[in-house]
Amino acid sequence: MSYFGGSETSLQIMRYVAIRIIVLSVFVANISTLLFLNNAKTLSIIAISCTLVVIVAGGVLAHYGFANIELGYLISANMAAGLSTLCVGV
Repeated sequence: MSYFGGSETSLQIMRYVAIRIIVLSVFVANISTLLFLNNAKTLSIIAISCTLVVIVAGGVLAHYGFANIELGYLISANMAAGLSTLCVGV
């Protein structure tokens, strides 16, 4: 990473981003299924709850360092994928 001018913190953030992209692809697949089943209200509830998680977790984790804010986004993405998978399965 030093070749590109980044630090260990940058590498850690990129790892979290890579995981989040994989998890969000599951969420996008579930979105198409839920829209096909005409459950737009469920999607809006999931989106609002995940937004609240990002706000609260990001605010709390920001006190422990800038790089930890990314964990709030990761938690929110996992929650979105998990809840949408549960809604598709039900």
